[in-house]
Amino acid sequence: MKCLACQMELEQGVAKCGACGFPVIGSVAGSEEEQRNIKQMAGEYRKNRLKGIRIGIMAYGYAMDGDELKLDRTEEVMFASAEEMEVGQTVWCGQDFARVDGDESVAVRVILKRDAGEDKVYDLNMALPAISGFCHIGITLREGLQGQILMGDESCHEMSALFSLL
Repeated sequence: MKCLACQMELEQGVAKCGACGFPVIGSVAGSEEEQRNIKQMAGEYRKNRLKGIRIGIMAYGYAMDGDELKLDRTEEVMFASAEEMEVGQTVWCGQDFARVDGDESVAVRVILKRDAGEDKVYDLNMALPAISGFCHIGITLREGLQGQILMGDESCHEMSALFSLL
């Protein structure tokens, strides 16, 4: 059985989800209307848990300084609102990013801005996608109210480790 709010697999006999805290609700009659009401309540609970959380990355700009390439600027690029996402949904940033050449991994700094509470930062190492040209960055809402960064494009991308949005 899965949590109706965050889709995390639930252990047998638990009263609430260990990931998001949504209660396990049993339906006696099992009518369609009752099931619809419970799913609506679970969706509202998920949105409330993710309310006010914006997701973005730190973008870095470089410029030539003589013969050297040096860091010129940094910019927070916020591109997704967690409360508006459904589990399994991906939101892509509308900005293109220059692809780094090489076979190495690249560090992506993920920023979670909160209207209430402390902001969080995750530094994630990711493999470079096998694409040419510009990269795109996206986020997918995963089970347990976790996020996963995608780098590449919709048809060919690499995925980060999971990280908590809570």
